[in-house]
Amino acid sequence: MAYQTGTATNPNDLLQKLVTWLVGIGWVQDMSQADGTGWRAHLHKGGVYVSLKSTTGAANPWAFTPNPSPNASDAGLHVYLGTGFSGAANWNAQAGGPVHNGTSTITGHSMPLPTGAISAYHFFSDASADNIVVVVEKTTGVFTHLGWGASLNKSGSWTGGPYSFAATHGYGFANDSTTTPGAQNGPSARAPFMYKDPLNGAASGYVRADVDTFTGKWVGCTDSTAQPSGGYTGRNCATEFRGQSTSPPSDIPNLEYFLERTVSILSAQAHLVPVRVWVPRDAGGHSLLGTMPTVFWTRAVGNGYAAGTILTLGADSYMLFPEFAVKKVG
Repeated sequence: MAYQTGTATNPNDLLQKLVTWLVGIGWVQDMSQADGTGWRAHLHKGGVYVSLKSTTGAANPWAFTPNPSPNASDAGLHVYLGTGFSGAANWNAQAGGPVHNGTSTITGHSMPLPTGAISAYHFFSDASADNIVVVVEKTTGVFTHLGWGASLNKSGSWTGGPYSFAATHGYGFANDSTTTPGAQNGPSARAPFMYKDPLNGAASGYVRADVDTFTGKWVGCTDSTAQPSGGYTGRNCATEFRGQSTSPPSDIPNLEYFLERTVSILSAQAHLVPVRVWVPRDAGGHSLLGTMPTVFWTRAVGNGYAAGTILTLGADSYMLFPEFAVKKVG
C-alpha cells in the first residue's frame, strides 16, 4: 500500500507502525527493537539504508549533545541515511551516514512529537516505494514531517542522489518554543527542505552528492559552518524559500514572494512549486542538483484550502498540508 493513515498511541507505536508499512511496500527490515525507553529500526531498499529511532523524555538519540537537552516533556522521531547496517553498531553509528565536518559523528534530522497519543499520521511512498514521506498531525491542526528517498530528480548527471529531511535538525529537536514552527510545542513545521531549520538555522535536509572536489559525502541545506549545531558536513546546499531569517544565496532564485501568491484570487486554483536543491561549486556560483520527487511547496492551506484536501490533476493526486503538498499514490 503506497499510502496509509491512522493514529498512534505514542512515538514508539508510530515507529513500529511505520516499519510494518515499509516492509509491506518492499523495504527489508534489518532490525526493529526496543532501545532503552525508545525504539530503533533499520531498513534498506537496494543500496539505501535508513536508520530510525523514537525517543521520549530525557533521552538523547545522537552522539552529539543537543541544545537544549531533552527533558520529560520531549519526544521525537529521528532519521538519517547510510550505506549499510551492522547489528553491532549503535543506532547513531551506522555506515555511510552524514557526518560533522572533520569528525566521524553522525548527523541527521528529527521530527518533534508529543510523548503520548498522536492524532493522525500519513505515510506516503511513490509507485516504486523508493521515496518516503511521513506527515504527523501532532495535535489537531498542528503538523510535522520527515522523509527520505533513493534520489532527487537529477538535473544533469552527477554521483549520488539519496536525500533525507525533517522538521528540524537533530541539534534542536528538544526546543520547547511555543512560537517557532516545528518546535516541540510550536505551530506546524515549515515545509520540507526549506532553506535552513527555523529553530537554529541548521541543516533541514541532506543530499549525498559529489560536487567538484567534494566527494563521497553529504551536503546539508543550511549556510551554517558550525557543528554540531548547524549539522555542517563540509559543504552546504540551498533551496529557494527561507525557513529561518536569512534569505537564500543571491545567485539562486528567491521564491518567497511568489509562494505567497500560489493560490489564485481569480480562479482559487492552488499552484504546486517544485522544491529545487542547489549546491555551490568550487569555481563559484551555484548549480542545480535537482528536485524532490514527491514533495511540492504551496501556501494553499489557509488560503481557501484545508489541511488534508486532495487535489486531482489528471491521473495524479496531491494531499495538502501547511506550506507543502505530497503526491499521493494509491
